[in-house]
Amino acid sequence: MRQIFSYRILFVLVLLAATTACQPNPKPQAPYEPQKDLPTLYAAVQKSALYKDSKTFADALPTRNPKDIEANFAKQKNEPNFSLQAFVNQHFTLPQRPQINSGTQAPNANLAAHLKGLWPTLHQPADSSLPAYSSRLPLPYPYTVPGGRFTEMYYWDSYFTLAGLMASQEHDQVRHMLNNFKHLINTYGYVPNGTRSYYLGRSQPPFFASMVLMFGQRYGMSLALPFTATVEKEYSWWMRGKDQLSQKGQALNRVVMLDSGLVLNRYFSNNNGPRTESYREDMALAANLTQAQKEDLWLNIRATCESGWDFSTRFMATPGQLSSLNTTQLIPVDLNCLLYQYESLLALLYSLQKNTIASQSFAQRAMNRRKALMRYCYNAEKQWFFDYNYVQGQQTPAYTLAATYALFFGLVSQEQAVYMGQKLKDDFLMPGGLVTTVYPAQEAPGPAQQWDHPNGWAPLQYMAIKGLERYYMQDLANNIKARWLGFNQRVYKRTGRMVEKYNVVDTTLQAGGGEY
Repeated sequence: MRQIFSYRILFVLVLLAATTACQPNPKPQAPYEPQKDLPTLYAAVQKSALYKDSKTFADALPTRNPKDIEANFAKQKNEPNFSLQAFVNQHFTLPQRPQINSGTQAPNANLAAHLKGLWPTLHQPADSSLPAYSSRLPLPYPYTVPGGRFTEMYYWDSYFTLAGLMASQEHDQVRHMLNNFKHLINTYGYVPNGTRSYYLGRSQPPFFASMVLMFGQRYGMSLALPFTATVEKEYSWWMRGKDQLSQKGQALNRVVMLDSGLVLNRYFSNNNGPRTESYREDMALAANLTQAQKEDLWLNIRATCESGWDFSTRFMATPGQLSSLNTTQLIPVDLNCLLYQYESLLALLYSLQKNTIASQSFAQRAMNRRKALMRYCYNAEKQWFFDYNYVQGQQTPAYTLAATYALFFGLVSQEQAVYMGQKLKDDFLMPGGLVTTVYPAQEAPGPAQQWDHPNGWAPLQYMAIKGLERYYMQDLANNIKARWLGFNQRVYKRTGRMVEKYNVVDTTLQAGGGEY
C-alpha cells in the first residue's frame, strides 16, 4: 500500500511539473498549403483522379519549392508526351501510412489486448523538425493519430483517444496530448479540425474542456487548474462576434442571436472554396451551380466537416440531397451542449481558484445557455432535442443521436431523461447498437450518408451510454453496451479488424455511404 501511495505522489508531482513547465514550442511559420501554393498543378492532379483518395496528393511532400514546381508545370504541361504522373513522381514524395496488422489475428484473440497493442503504431514523435514544405502543423509533444489515411492528430477523435489512453495506463501520452492541444489553442486561438494546413479556418466539436475535466477527475483537479486560461481562450474563439450582434436572427462567425436576445452557436468556417482534401468531390458537386451558389455550398460543406458529422441528412434542407446542406443556418444541439460544458467547467475552475466574480459569470452563462437550449432545441411534445433552424424559426424534423449530448452533460431532469431513454430503446436501438439517425417516414433519406441510418459510430454509443448511466438507467446502458461491443467482437474475430463505423441494423453487412 505504501509503495502504491508513493508512486501516485511521485507521478502527480512529475505530471504537474511537466504540465506547468515552460517548454519551447516549434515556432509556427506560414505552412505549405497545397491548393494555395500549387493552384494549377493541384487542380490538374485532383481533376485527373490520379489518386483514388484526394487526400493522398494533399498530404504529398514537395521535394523542392512549390513555386518552382508550379512554374515547371506551366512550362511542361503542354509539351508532347507530357505525363502528369511522371511529373508528380519527380517532384513529390507520397505520404506513408501507419501499417496496422489486421486480418491476421487468431479467432480468439483478445480484443482489448489487440487495441492496447496498437498504441505503439499510432503514437507519433514530437514534430521537432518537419521538412520545409510539409502541410503538417507542428506539435511540440508526442501525439496519437487515428491511423489509416489519417496520419495527423484530429480534434474530437482525441477525446475518446484520451479515454482509451487512460484505460491503458498510458499516462505520459495523456499529458502529451493535452499539452499539444494547449499549444494549438495558444498558437491559433482554437484547435483546427486536424493538424494540417488545409484544416485551418475550421475546428471540430470542442472537446478540450471535457478533456481537461476528464484529466482532472482522473489525476486530481489541481492538475486541471493550469489549463484554465487555455480553456477560456478557446471558448472566446467560439464566441467571437457576440458583442457585435444586436438583432434577432443576426449571425457572425459561430454565434447567432435569437429573438430572446440570447446567443447560441453554430458550426461555421473562416475559409471557403472546395476542400483541399476532397477537392475533386467538391468541384463535382458544385459543377452546375453559379459562383455564389458554389461558395455557399462549399461554406456549408466545411461547416459540416467542423461538426464531425460529414455527412448526414441531419444537415440537409432536402433529405438525401448533399448539395442542399444548410449547416450554417442551424443551431446544433451537440455543439451548444459542449459549450455549456465549457461555461460550467470555467465556473468550477474559477471557483477552485477563489475567483468568485469569474465563477459566477460563467455559471450564469451556463444557465442562460441551458434555458435557450430548452427553449429552442427541446421539443416537449416529442420529448427529444432537435437542431433549430434560426432562419426558418423552427426545429428540424430528424431524430438524431446528437440529442444524447444533453444526457451526457446533464442538461435535463430525471423525468425528461427517462423519456429520452425510452425513445432510444424504441427507435434507435438495433441488433448491433444505436443507429445514428431516425427520420420521419415522409422524409426518409435518399442516397445514404455515412452519419445516417443504418450506421452506428463509437463516439455516439459512448455519449449515449455514459449519458444514460448519469441518469441511473444502467439496464439500458448495459443493453446498448452489450450489443455494440458484442458486434465489434464478432467482426473482429471474423476479420481481425475493427472499423470506424458499423451497420448496426443488419449485422451481416458492412457500413457505408457518403464520399468516404
